[in-house]
Amino acid sequence: HTIVITSHILSEIEKVASRVAILLDGRLLAVHDLGRQTAIRLRTRQSSAAGGETVDALLKRLPAVETVASSQRDGDDIRTHHVVLASRDATSEIARAVQDGGHDLLEICETTTNLEGLFLELTDGARA
Repeated sequence: HTIVITSHILSEIEKVASRVAILLDGRLLAVHDLGRQTAIRLRTRQSSAAGGETVDALLKRLPAVETVASSQRDGDDIRTHHVVLASRDATSEIARAVQDGGHDLLEICETTTNLEGLFLELTDGARA
């Protein structure tokens, strides 16, 4: 079943929901499962040598990746990607794929971000 709830008290949403969709100005930013999952955060810069394939498209093709949500500050060429993994041991595979795809990998780290932290990271800089 689906129940639509809108709230600014995200800690309460975490207590009653198993899956959330994050919207900003009517645009879907991410769908996130709140269960225990392995997630990583990547920061990348698309290189002109990448041939046009985005990091998101590259990541979504990998079997170890369940979901990808990305954000970018206005006027900045650095993207932040929140990646939920199907396999805990996929970090090196993801790093290799990003670099082999011609992108600059600036940061990769495991995250334990709560819903409020994820919301702030995805929406930071989205409003100019």
